[in-house]
Amino acid sequence: MTQVYMRATYRDAPVEIMAGWAPMESQVFVKVALLDDEGEWREDIEPVLDVWKEIDVRPTEITVAAPLAEEIRFMLLPLKIDVPDMMLGEIAAHIVLDLGNVRVRYTQDGTRTVISGGVPGYDPECVE
Repeated sequence: MTQVYMRATYRDAPVEIMAGWAPMESQVFVKVALLDDEGEWREDIEPVLDVWKEIDVRPTEITVAAPLAEEIRFMLLPLKIDVPDMMLGEIAAHIVLDLGNVRVRYTQDGTRTVISGGVPGYDPECVE
């Protein structure tokens, strides 16, 4: 599963967005969870948002995958949370490449940090 994270604010509360691609289920997803004082997900409260969308046929071209990743932006629209284009582009690329086991964190300005996994040939810390 590709998981791309970003911290944001929702109704003056800190939240973390987790969005990505689940190849085994063939779904794009987005979750928004409230964070506690230590910056961890609050397990005692349901996520603010938890939406999964199944894709019948995984696209193998970026021009088809990009609109699917862009839907994550629309899922977040009611919460007034925006995500960097780079974050959505990475999810689209992972759909096309059918990558799993990649975890990346973005900041709101688009700075990217690999948590684990990575893309061979793109991420220096990725071991092929």
